[in-house]
Amino acid sequence: LIADGVRQGTSIQSFILRNAALPVEGVRRIADAMIGCCSMEHVDLSKCGIREDGADLLSQALRVSRSMKILILDGNKVGPLGGEKLADAIGESGTMRRLGLAFNDIGPDAAGKLGDAIQRSATMQEVDVQGNGIGADGLDRFVEGIASSTSMTAVNLGDNSLGDQGASKIGAAVARSSTMQDLDLQLNQIGVEGGRDLAAAIAASPSMKRLALIANCVGDDGAAALAAAILESNTFEVLDVQYNEIKRVGAEKLAETVAASQSLLTLDIGSNSIGGAAMRKLGDAVVGNTTIRNLWTEGCLTKESATAHLKQCAAVNGVKLEPPPPEFMLRLEEE
Repeated sequence: LIADGVRQGTSIQSFILRNAALPVEGVRRIADAMIGCCSMEHVDLSKCGIREDGADLLSQALRVSRSMKILILDGNKVGPLGGEKLADAIGESGTMRRLGLAFNDIGPDAAGKLGDAIQRSATMQEVDVQGNGIGADGLDRFVEGIASSTSMTAVNLGDNSLGDQGASKIGAAVARSSTMQDLDLQLNQIGVEGGRDLAAAIAASPSMKRLALIANCVGDDGAAALAAAILESNTFEVLDVQYNEIKRVGAEKLAETVAASQSLLTLDIGSNSIGGAAMRKLGDAVVGNTTIRNLWTEGCLTKESATAHLKQCAAVNGVKLEPPPPEFMLRLEEE
């Protein structure tokens, strides 16, 4: 009934239905509404139990719609074939900007097709494919799409077992891209070598602004490489390296970057054993640089005196030390 009402409406732009057991007939009606409502731009059907047949219906609607810009299907079960059908539709759409396919088990072949679609599209800007079992071997066509695209700005490849090999591939693509700004690679077993390759990408990129590496293992050497790369960048703003086995040496290198960078706005180094000396250096760094706005060290267990020093220093320039709610770090919704 809701979908029928949307189809008859002339000015509805968004349809959001999450955490619902949606039968195929329900998906069909929503797909019909996407076609029939000429103003529909944004559909979110996260965690609605959509499978391959539902993905097929939605892909058909994407091909016909002249207004759809955002489709979010996170946490469904579209699988490899459903992922391929959606990818083909994205490649044919002249309006789509953002696709959310997180945790759908699309696998490497569908990811490759999605990369082909991104390369063909003149409008796609953001893709979320975290938790899809892509792996490093399945990345080649996907990252080629990112490298070749003239519109892509944000990609979430978190939790895809990429390792250092995958980090190297995505880093090379980012370095070639003229538009990429935001890359999320959390939970990917990325070590020192992968961290170095991503650092090289930041240094080479004319557009990168944010890198999230939560729960990897870049260590001190990887952190040092990232710190040096940020100093070479004129655009980089946000680095998140929580849970990365960073200790004193790596944290001190990042502190040097905090002190000197003219672009870095936010550093999250939480849940790393950085020690009191590095914490004090981070404090000294924020006093000398008015660019940094957020320095998050939650979970870095150090002596109270070092934490107190950081708080004292942060107060000088109004640097925030408390992490915001999680939604702050999510991608912005549609314009």
